[in-house]
Amino acid sequence: MAIEIGIGSIGGAISAVIYRSQDSPRFIIGHAVELMFVGIGLIFLPIVVFCYKRINGQRDAAESLALQRGEKVRYSDQELRELGDRAPGFRYTL
Repeated sequence: MAIEIGIGSIGGAISAVIYRSQDSPRFIIGHAVELMFVGIGLIFLPIVVFCYKRINGQRDAAESLALQRGEKVRYSDQELRELGDRAPGFRYTL
């Protein structure tokens, strides 16, 4: 989330550079750069969705396998905090 907020904040500075007054009124360069960024986002969105579903599926499979074996792994609150998004119970959502 920090990267998203940082890039969003930089957007104001970038727009001042790509939307130049000499390109008025059509702003072809500014619109082209903006469309490029939208295209990049549309390319990476399905990749991210696929990766998140794959990771969630692997964690679900590992959890069901552990339940079938009768294993119960207990983590302390501190250990779960340190694991962050690598914690076994963490699932990605969009």
